[in-house]
Amino acid sequence: MPFYDYNPTKAQELLTKSGFKYNENNRLVDQNNNEVRFTLMTSTGGAGASLAPMIKNDLDRMGITVDLQILEFTALIDKLDRSKEWEMGMLGFGGGIEPHGSFHLWYSEGASHLFNSAPNPGEPPYPGRVINDWEKQIDRLLISGAKEINEAKRRQIYGQFQTIVQSQVPLIYLVTPLAMTAISDRVEGVAPTPAGGGLWNLDELTLKE
Repeated sequence: MPFYDYNPTKAQELLTKSGFKYNENNRLVDQNNNEVRFTLMTSTGGAGASLAPMIKNDLDRMGITVDLQILEFTALIDKLDRSKEWEMGMLGFGGGIEPHGSFHLWYSEGASHLFNSAPNPGEPPYPGRVINDWEKQIDRLLISGAKEINEAKRRQIYGQFQTIVQSQVPLIYLVTPLAMTAISDRVEGVAPTPAGGGLWNLDELTLKE
């Protein structure tokens, strides 16, 4: 599975290799000299409002201009899910130890599928929308994973899914927040995990008399 180190020099090399270049003001432009500039949306409060200025500053050092738009959460969701009027968004997604819990995000026709999005119910098809082969493969894996009851085979299916996601990078995961969980010492079998908190294995917990 591919992983990516923080390497601004490598990032610049990839950008120039892809046809971008730097102008006399050291700003990144495309082949038609259009400046690379986009708006990053996030919601008030939470980690997004704190992370957004840092991302803006990091990309500015790369010659990329980022305009920040901080919205109330409901307004952010309206733009992302309904109007589709956005360029880049940052928000937190819930999750857990069960991978099928993110089906709505990764399935190409899912309600929360944010990249190469499908039309909203009742809307006409988007002209030119094409489901890439790797997206179709993700769809097949998600459906197979939901049907499979053998744990080892299921792990293999979702491992393939993760490899595709890490290779194509349609979404960029930033941080997993620190969390503190308090559980009585009468409870046995507790095995906290960043993915599922302290009660993900609820069926395995026992209570001392």
